[in-house]
Amino acid sequence: MSEPTTPVTEGSPFFLVLFLIPCALTYIPGLGFIPGAYIILYALMIVACYFRGRAINKIWLILFPVLAALFDIVPLLNFIPLVPTLMNIAAIVTGLRNRSNNS
Repeated sequence: MSEPTTPVTEGSPFFLVLFLIPCALTYIPGLGFIPGAYIILYALMIVACYFRGRAINKIWLILFPVLAALFDIVPLLNFIPLVPTLMNIAAIVTGLRNRSNNS
């Protein structure tokens, strides 16, 4: 008998690759980080949270990436530490919970 297979995310660098792709897209050696790329990535996160929020009946899920983008891109707000990170984590955790508000 063969051993049961494990999911792709378990025991593989799947999450590391998902972290490195946006980092690679927003950094140019010698020039530094590109703010325009952050705007594009946040726009993708907002769209993803919009569709996920509609699918699980939590349309307010879109607020997390919007707040994260504001605290990451707007001057003076970007000096407040960890707010974008916490908002992104909250969006992921809330989006992964598959319960709707109607239950």
